Amino acid sequence: MSNQELTPVPGPVPARKRRIKIVWVFLGALLLTVLAGSVAGYFAGQKLFAEQKQASILSFDIEQFQLAKIDIAAGQFRRAAERLDAILKNEPDFPGAEDLKTQALAAMNATPTPFPTSTPVPSPTPDAPRAEQLLAQATQQFTDKKYVEMIGTLLTLKVEIPGYQPERVDGLLWVALRYNGVHLIKETNRLTEGMYYLDLAANYAPLDGEAQAQIKFATDFLAVYQSAYYYRNKDIEVSLGYFRQAVSIRPYYSDTLIVDYADILVQNGDALVHDNACAAWWYYDQALLQVPGYEPAVKGWNYAQENCDQSGPVPPEAYGPPA
Repeated sequence: MSNQELTPVPGPVPARKRRIKIVWVFLGALLLTVLAGSVAGYFAGQKLFAEQKQASILSFDIEQFQLAKIDIAAGQFRRAAERLDAILKNEPDFPGAEDLKTQALAAMNATPTPFPTSTPVPSPTPDAPRAEQLLAQATQQFTDKKYVEMIGTLLTLKVEIPGYQPERVDGLLWVALRYNGVHLIKETNRLTEGMYYLDLAANYAPLDGEAQAQIKFATDFLAVYQSAYYYRNKDIEVSLGYFRQAVSIRPYYSDTLIVDYADILVQNGDALVHDNACAAWWYYDQALLQVPGYEPAVKGWNYAQENCDQSGPVPPEAYGPPA
């Protein structure tokens, strides 16, 4: 055997790990953030554009509807029918437009065609720049969803320059009143105030389907809400039913609604606790789900649990889902 040492065969050199510089990670995250913001901004802009377009169409339709009624009163039935056709093209279910068009067509067929007359040239309005400035301001306020300010701007225009395009101004007033009323009902708890604004809007033109639906919602909810409190000290079972409905529809309507609902649950539990501890236990359970730690419910819960012969609370037979 040779005294020379064997040279070990070197193994494969491990591949060098590629390290991603932190700056590229940061730039990638930044790019994703910018892209996400751009997408969100795009959709927000699309929504705003759609709202502005809808308001513009509504304003046009209302203006044409009012002008059509003026045309009919003046015997201009063909012009009225054309205006109503334009409205129905935009909104086939525009309230009253189809009936008014039928009226105009019937009158047009029954009236001899008059000889053409020259159309008087309207005289220029010296206050037009001021009026257009106020209209532009109202349009911007609509874009910013400042409906109350928009109403104030349009009323200022009606007072300062009462003869300036009254149909156009009234159409925009309808838009402002309508949008503010719907906003108050859908996005706040000022339901009565929202109904008031929609009632004012109806003085200018018929309300659309969504506005009518919001009035119905507010009317029905307030009837339930008021009944809950009306029966609170008269019939706790009836009151409980109305409270359940109110909470299922709009639990955040008032600061005290949930606490008052828990209280009426406790009252129903108290009424049963000596005769049916298991059902009372269930009422106290429900109250604690609404207001955790509610002291009257905790007190009743402990007593009912001790005196119930079942392994858990038992809902009363008549207690079903909210009507």
